[in-house]
Amino acid sequence: KKENKRLSINIIAQVITFSVQMAISFFLTPFVVNKLGADAYGYIGLTDSFVMYAQIIIIALNSMAGRFVTIAYHQNKIEEANKLFSSVFYANIFLTVVIMLISLCCVGWLEYLINIPDILITDVKALFSLMFLNFMVSVTFSTYQLATFIKNRLELNAIRSIIANIARVSILLVCFGLFVPHLWYIGLAAVVCSLYVAYTNYGYTRKLTPELKVKLNYF
Repeated sequence: KKENKRLSINIIAQVITFSVQMAISFFLTPFVVNKLGADAYGYIGLTDSFVMYAQIIIIALNSMAGRFVTIAYHQNKIEEANKLFSSVFYANIFLTVVIMLISLCCVGWLEYLINIPDILITDVKALFSLMFLNFMVSVTFSTYQLATFIKNRLELNAIRSIIANIARVSILLVCFGLFVPHLWYIGLAAVVCSLYVAYTNYGYTRKLTPELKVKLNYF
């Protein structure tokens, strides 16, 4: 009975999160396009594509880790769970460094890799830099997302996502409403939200699964 109640809460929370994200996209996109212009806004989709391809590797690694860490944790094999947990954390760090080096090269030579109007070069480079930074923050702390999965508290993820989306919209409305419009506001909002998500995930780990700790000797 308790498990059915928890499942219902998780499903409802996920539906609410999805609905909020759709509503934000529906109303926010025309607002941003109106401020930046359709041509400039196209670079936002391009940065999302770059990051999406890199995330495929991370999703595969962390999905696999989530399964094995959860099994070990519920079998009360805490040391084994910690070894897996720490290993994936440091693997994410390694991947972050590799992607950082690649992204630095991409940003440095960006105007030669894609066609950018001279007036937008600085803005587009700043956008790409912030989006890559956002990705690196997400990857570095992605291991801490496992706590809610292990304890079947996915509604916490949904609540966190709703708050992060509201914060993102608020930042964009303030930036575009009060200052000269720039592409990199999108990246700034993404970085702030990723830092918030990383912080809350770390807090969930400390609260829900205090036995899980990142230690170098477990790697």
